[in-house]
Amino acid sequence: MIYETIKVEKKNSLCWIGLNRKEARNAINKNMCLEITDAVQQAIENKHVHVIVIHGKGRCFSAGGDLKAGIPSPSEEVLETVYKPMLLSVFNSVKPVICMVHAYAIGVASALAMSADFLFMSEDAYIRYPFVDLGLIPDGGLSWHLVNQIGRKKALEIIVSGEKIYADDCATMGIANRIIPKDELVTTTQQWADLLVAKAPLAVRYAKQSLNKSMELTLGDAISYEASLQNITMLSADSREATRAFIEKREPQFKGK
Repeated sequence: MIYETIKVEKKNSLCWIGLNRKEARNAINKNMCLEITDAVQQAIENKHVHVIVIHGKGRCFSAGGDLKAGIPSPSEEVLETVYKPMLLSVFNSVKPVICMVHAYAIGVASALAMSADFLFMSEDAYIRYPFVDLGLIPDGGLSWHLVNQIGRKKALEIIVSGEKIYADDCATMGIANRIIPKDELVTTTQQWADLLVAKAPLAVRYAKQSLNKSMELTLGDAISYEASLQNITMLSADSREATRAFIEKREPQFKGK
């Protein structure tokens, strides 16, 4: 498929999905949502891809929703049928997703970044939620991400103030995983992606699935859910390979089976 708003590059076992509306500071519109959803699905189905990296081309990650049409926020129908599938495709991906943010991620673009499994930010980058200043509330699942990651009171403060949240504070609050010098952002992200590629794919997949599901469960139910997934991994060829590699004092060669 030929994309108009993103650029997809496959390098070794990685799929790099670049937001590519440079003239609009990578503002997210309906077409970009559809293309990201498709690209993520294609990467999931590609057996040669083990890790997905989402980033921004040009001078920033993304300026947020496209306001060019004069509409400050998508309609309920578009949020449900276009934005939601895109964001859930990232959040629920069976393959790990890294989001690499430089300069800034504003509004719904930060929802995209926070939907990834790992969020790496350049040291000068920031996120911002300008919704209240536009007479709106956060959308794209931002309320859920913020209340789960930083708590209700701090989340409300950030939403109401609309202030820039710089990388250091994002890391302190648990929004971002790593803060990286600007000129090392791509290299460090590549290194982390390579580290993920070397891990047992099934173990990574089900660890993510377990964490996502556990947010909805009691402790007892979480233990039972973990046990059901552990049964799958314990019986896998990868688990047997890990045991053999340990005994033979070598690096395991995982197949995702």
